[in-house]
Amino acid sequence: MMPPGLPVFLVGLMGSGKTHISKRWSTLWQVPCIDTDEAIAQQTNKSIAEIFSVDGEAYFRDLEANFIRGISLHTNPVIATGGGLACFHENIDWMVAHGIVVWLNPSIDTLLQRLWNGRQNRPLIATANTREDLRNILHEKLNDRKGFYSKSQIHWNETSQEEEIIHQCLNIAQQWKRDQAIG
Repeated sequence: MMPPGLPVFLVGLMGSGKTHISKRWSTLWQVPCIDTDEAIAQQTNKSIAEIFSVDGEAYFRDLEANFIRGISLHTNPVIATGGGLACFHENIDWMVAHGIVVWLNPSIDTLLQRLWNGRQNRPLIATANTREDLRNILHEKLNDRKGFYSKSQIHWNETSQEEEIIHQCLNIAQQWKRDQAIG
């Protein structure tokens, strides 16, 4: 299948499947795959949890903003962003201006299933002692971030089919290229 010919940024809450989808699409389209959390951890030689606890969230958000703007976009990578990246330093606006942004938006129940066992490794949900605690944290995060995520050109929820989302990416890329030729 043809790649869209533009960078594709995947946004959404932790556990929404950004890393999984980015790897699958990069293989399908034979383009680079970048996971911002993995790359930042590799660059700093610290886990994300360690950066949060030692350097603080504000420092991490600065690292994210600098990292996303430093990615070479000419190879049209598929980029899995950290769950909060879209919500700081006008990152969502920057991503929309430089590529296709897809919001992965599964249900809270799906997120709860995916995140419960590994919550200790995720700084923003590590304090959840019960499933209800985690559900409340996820609802709060989604409410805080929904305004940012909704700026994405494509919204992917559990009723959407992957082929439909890929088709939308291709349509946006074609329109983008037509707009560039005209403008």
